[in-house]
Amino acid sequence: MAPGLQSAAAARRCSPMFRALCRMLSAVVVPVVLLAACMSSEFADLRPLLAAQAFPVTQDDPPAGSETLGLVAVEDSGFYLFGVLPIVPMQFGACVDEIVRQARLLGADGIAHVAVSYRPPAFLRVVGLMLPDWFGYIGLTGSAWRLPR
Repeated sequence: MAPGLQSAAAARRCSPMFRALCRMLSAVVVPVVLLAACMSSEFADLRPLLAAQAFPVTQDDPPAGSETLGLVAVEDSGFYLFGVLPIVPMQFGACVDEIVRQARLLGADGIAHVAVSYRPPAFLRVVGLMLPDWFGYIGLTGSAWRLPR
């Protein structure tokens, strides 16, 4: 290789601007890779509610002969910094408690056809104007039913 080409490449590798750019890129790329590998999860223990069966909440059909009172729905959202660190976490257990409370206000004996919609927070999702969308969402819907009296 010609000596002039080697010295130009060596000068480019050793320039302070090039080293500063490398440091800046590594300061951004490393946290992005590490945060993208993290995961958050929501958990609610429904065993006490299901064991007591004081108020059935199921994905199944309502009992035969029951009357459907209406649709009950509840949703919650949370904010996760960088899509990972919970600042205002979503609360699945609180959603279940609230949907039961709403059904009881209607005079229901249980909830059937329960559906859960969940959108986890994400690090790289953006909304209009390229703003980061670090919100998560959980929603529950179901049919409140009552047994004949």
